[in-house]
Amino acid sequence: MLYLDFISDANIVEYLQIGEEGITHEKDANGVILMKTADDDHASYRPNSGYNIDLTMTTNGLRLVSDDLTIKSMAYSYANVDPDDVVNAINVALNDAKYPTSIDLGTIQAETTIGDTLTSYQRQTFDKAVAAAEADFDTVWDSGMADYLAAGGQDIIDERLEKWTAAYGDATMLP
Repeated sequence: MLYLDFISDANIVEYLQIGEEGITHEKDANGVILMKTADDDHASYRPNSGYNIDLTMTTNGLRLVSDDLTIKSMAYSYANVDPDDVVNAINVALNDAKYPTSIDLGTIQAETTIGDTLTSYQRQTFDKAVAAAEADFDTVWDSGMADYLAAGGQDIIDERLEKWTAAYGDATMLP
């Protein structure tokens, strides 16, 4: 219990995650933590993993003493990304996010014999389309999806739509 109290203390976690100011991090005018690599004279200060997560096992990700500072500091850790965009995304995820609900429409008979094979083919089509040259994307995508639909994908879609309509009518989203 003493160790859990110690490793859960916000000040201890912050020190273990960001280390010594001037050696492993700097602070900007707003107090935002900007990580840096310790020089060779301070090699022992280099973290074993990102934010020393292997030492701060009671914490999931960066956790500084202040939640606001944690969010702002995380926002500055993404190269070539406006930190305000990251802060806004975190705030939406924490406050305004909507989580999908799992919908059980029962067994889809059209899937029972070919569903796994079609799912695998669909993933291959996604991979090929993403890896294709930009000029070839539409051709690769359209061809792959046409094959998927012809091989039974359309039957699966139709059966799911039929069961959705029976359960939810003409709703396009869950109530």
